[in-house]
Formats: sequence, C-alpha cells, structure tokens
Amino acid sequence: MRTEFKIGNWDAFSDCPPYILAEIGINHNGNLDLALKTIDAAKSSGVHGVKFQSYFTREFLSKGAPGFEIFEGCELSVEDHKKIAEHCQRLGIDFISTPLCPSYVRILSDLGVKALKVASGDLTFYDLIERITGTGLPLILSTGMASLGEIEQVVTQPFLKDYPMAVLHCISNYPPRLEDTHLQFLATLKHLFSVPVGFSDHSLGTTLAVGSVALGARLIEKHFTLDKNLPGPDHKMSLDPKELSELVRCTQDIYRAMGQKIKPEISAELPVKKIARRGLYRRQSFQDAMSLNEDNAIWLRPANQVDPTRVRLMHGDCVASAGDKESLSSIEVMLPS
Repeated sequence: MRTEFKIGNWDAFSDCPPYILAEIGINHNGNLDLALKTIDAAKSSGVHGVKFQSYFTREFLSKGAPGFEIFEGCELSVEDHKKIAEHCQRLGIDFISTPLCPSYVRILSDLGVKALKVASGDLTFYDLIERITGTGLPLILSTGMASLGEIEQVVTQPFLKDYPMAVLHCISNYPPRLEDTHLQFLATLKHLFSVPVGFSDHSLGTTLAVGSVALGARLIEKHFTLDKNLPGPDHKMSLDPKELSELVRCTQDIYRAMGQKIKPEISAELPVKKIARRGLYRRQSFQDAMSLNEDNAIWLRPANQVDPTRVRLMHGDCVASAGDKESLSSIEVMLPS
C-alpha cells in the first residue's frame, strides 16, 4: 500500500481538506499576461495549485488533427513556462502541468513543478508515464474514457510500483450528464488500488465536486477562467473566480463535517439530551412502584432518573426490572390529576 503522496506542503494522508487544483489548461489563449493574471485570481480564490498543459504542438498532434489550430494558437514557449514557474513561486502557489509530449517532462521537472499530471487521453501512453516516473515527482493520473481494466493495467505496471501517485475519476465529456458521472466509482478506485483518489470534474458548477469530497476525493480539479465569455473551447465550462472561491469554501466545510465513521459522544449535545429526553412523572399518589400505569403516571420532558427504555407502561401495568423499582419509588414530582 502506498503511504505517501505529497504535493508541496499538502499531504494526502494527513488530516487536512482536499487539494484544490485550478486547471487553467489553455484558458490563457496563448497569452502569457492572461496566464499570469489567471494565476493571481486562482491564488486569491484560495486554491492550492494551478495546472497548465505543456506541449509542442507538432510533437503532440498530427497535422490536420482535430483541434490542431486551437492548440497551436495556445502554445506557450519554454520561456513563458519559466516566467509562470517564477510567478507561482513568488505567490506561494503550486505550479503543476500536464506534459502532452515526452520532451516536456524534463523541461517541467527542471522548472520545479510540484507534480506532473497524465491526461486521460494518455492513460495508455506508457512511454510518457514511465518517463514521468524518472523525475520522482508526484504523479496525478486522470482516468477519463478508461475501463476499470485499463486503469488496473496501468496502476499495476512495474514502473509504478510504490510510486507516489493519485488517481482521478473523470468523465471525458464537456459537460457530462449527471447519470454518466458515477461518483461512487471513487470508492471503487480507493478500495482496489489503495491510492489517494480524486475527481477531475468537467460538470458545470461546483455541486458534484463538493459532493465527491464526502465520497473520499482527496484532490479536486476544475477548469478555471477569468471570463467565461473569452474565446476558446474550455472557458464556458470553467469556473470563474467567484465560483472557485465558493468551491474552496464548500469543500473545506464538507471535509470538516465528515468527521469519524463511528459517531463519538458530542459534548454540545449533552445539555440538549437532558432536556429533550423524557422522564416519568406522577399524576397522583400510588401505593407502590409497580402499581404505576398510564392513568397515574406520564412520560414528559425533561429526563429524570427513570429511563423509558427500561420501564414500560404501555400495556396497562408497569413493567420494570427489580433494579428499576428504587428509581420509580423516588419520583417526587406530583402533577395535578
């Protein structure tokens, strides 16, 4: 079982809220200034890290492939990446990226990224994944489009044995239908592979991402933009700064509320328990404790020394153990008949 997965100062196996990753991706539209401003907004929203997509278009897509012109227009230079890394370091926010071609693995490692992510489309690209393991950096593996068998096949590869890795549930549709999301698959991934699991969420809004925390998600990735009306394929389904701040707050709230699997005694409930539980009170005098019935006694709040789980009046006669007779005899509150 892997027992270590850290990104920067965040430890997946410690008692802390989930890691929130703002996926800027190509929402910078190839503009470095926009990229830096988007990082600033992500930092202000309270996320742990920002993620980009790093590639040389012609090492990633064949000429004429769907999206070739879009990706080419959004390609950032190595020098741009260096400025992004420096900006993240100044702000104190984690810089993470998805290398979409093998040559960017070493470039990103040298720039000091805190982790490397494998895109869902590259889950079967073992050469790329193995190259990433050569850096020693934490690996985030997204599983969109993959069958359980394909996920198991890659996770159990020898080059990933005991490697620090997290696996993200993902549905590669933009946005996916609710009935296609299958959030319960998070529990399956966690059980089968004993790794931190998370959710790369392509749905609209924050509801599913927040809900995934209650199902065990330790990392949440959401697309992020400064303006949903900007040109580009991902802006409309991305969160804006206000929504991202709300995601951070809500996931922290859900994590705090999850608590323990076995409910402990809640100290704040004890005063309420005393006044909300019931005790047995007399309507009139009685000869002996065992002559109590529903005509001469009544169960009322607040509780007293008589426990309604141990003394029963329901069938016309008092039913109580010998040990409860003393408690019954000591009822002092007399109510008008």
